[in-house]
Amino acid sequence: MTGQKEQPYMKGEQIPTVPHVAAPVVISILIALVVYPVCFAQELEENYRQGAPDAGNRTVWEFGWGYGVGWGAAIFLFGGVILLLCDKESEEIYYKERTILHEERA
Repeated sequence: MTGQKEQPYMKGEQIPTVPHVAAPVVISILIALVVYPVCFAQELEENYRQGAPDAGNRTVWEFGWGYGVGWGAAIFLFGGVILLLCDKESEEIYYKERTILHEERA
């Protein structure tokens, strides 16, 4: 691990920007996960109203496993952003120092 000794300052520079980049990513994923089924339902309803043959003969439509993976990714990204926002650097953690005096016994 040669990079750790040469650039120990890199963590302090990169970590504060990560939540600011990841937060819009989480928001865009959540928007996509909500907008996709809404548009899908509107398109199906429109096809049924028009009596289009491509509406299919199925009465129940389901989303595939990829939709569930998308929700899982959104949940884990949200958790990661929260953990990064709560991250405390070692310089920010303060310890209370106590002095213990021992009496000399003669």
